[in-house]
Amino acid sequence: FIDSLISEDLLLYMVACACYTVDDYNDKLLMVAKGMLPIDQFILEDK
Repeated sequence: FIDSLISEDLLLYMVACACYTVDDYNDKLLMVAKGMLPIDQFILEDK
């Protein structure tokens, strides 16, 4: 990352954000994909 436009801290922050987002939504998205949770309910629960 010597010639990178972003800092190491920013890279770590971006990776952490991606991991937290996947962790928060993984189970719900799986339920939507399997038809166990209607997409409308998923959207309403997220607000």
